[in-house]
Amino acid sequence: MFERVTAAAVLALAVSAPLGAQQFDGVNVNWGVHVAYPEYLSGSIGVNVSAASGREERRGYFIRFEPGYYGGRLNFGRYTGIENGMYSTHVGVMQTWNGGPGMGPSTTYLGAEQRVTIAGIEAGIGYYFRTSGTTNALLSGSNNSAPFGVLTFILGANFFR
Repeated sequence: MFERVTAAAVLALAVSAPLGAQQFDGVNVNWGVHVAYPEYLSGSIGVNVSAASGREERRGYFIRFEPGYYGGRLNFGRYTGIENGMYSTHVGVMQTWNGGPGMGPSTTYLGAEQRVTIAGIEAGIGYYFRTSGTTNALLSGSNNSAPFGVLTFILGANFFR
């Protein structure tokens, strides 16, 4: 299991364009509000560090905490931003609480997502592998099993300062 999660994380970061030896020249705080699965409704707060890498392009790293009604995520990753948008690769851990849709109250996942933000609207999709916990017995067919992983979706507003 750990090998698959590690391979997914390495692949996700390798797909992102490397920063090389650039010097960071910007630090930004970002926050947002999202409708997401499996969290249902979540907020986010994070920090970005970036460097100019072209005429109108910025590249950098971030760390972001996203607590929600049914769970939360702690992500880190890389992003590339242009004029009015950006794309980012997120690698992180997700924990469910409040017995989210089809999940037990304390299930932990590790995974990766790809997100795109255009004019402050963020959309993303990812996959998180289950590392511990259980699911809702009615949906999984067993009282002590959880799916191998979960496909995640996110749509919301993302702001920078």
